[in-house]
Amino acid sequence: TSQQAKFTAMWKQIANYFADYGQELVFESMNEVEISDDQINTLNQAFVDTVRASGGNNAERLLLVPARGNNTAKLLSNAFTVPTDSANMIAVSCHYYEPPTFCVAELDSTWGYASTWGTASDYTTLENDFNKLKSTFVDKGVPVIIGEYGVVTAEGKDTQSMYNFLEAVAGTAY
Repeated sequence: TSQQAKFTAMWKQIANYFADYGQELVFESMNEVEISDDQINTLNQAFVDTVRASGGNNAERLLLVPARGNNTAKLLSNAFTVPTDSANMIAVSCHYYEPPTFCVAELDSTWGYASTWGTASDYTTLENDFNKLKSTFVDKGVPVIIGEYGVVTAEGKDTQSMYNFLEAVAGTAY
């Protein structure tokens, strides 16, 4: 409860300060926070309510909300809910680092490491993830912002695989 009060107070100050800025300014409630799904959903709704209540251009400003950790799978889970919004100007935000063993793992990662990407299964997973984002959100009028994607350039990573991944994510998103 005290953390939610601090979160709301912070967003009230930010929203009031930027209330007269143009619509090119977009707010995102948080970034890569690892708390429970219920807490994320509660804070996302508090964020929307607080920003909308501040008035000015915030009454219709685009607001981004993530799932726990900005993770794509968590965004697609039944545990995530899109906040209600009187302005109907909500987009969901995610980061695409799938599979993490290729995208973010270092050579000495204890939880796994992959030096290559680009099998038929890798492409199918990417396409399936993006199709799920489209059917779950875009087809229902909720835009999806992929705020981050990439590959750590760690020792042992195959350069062509990194290029293939980046090109495939951009192409599939397009």
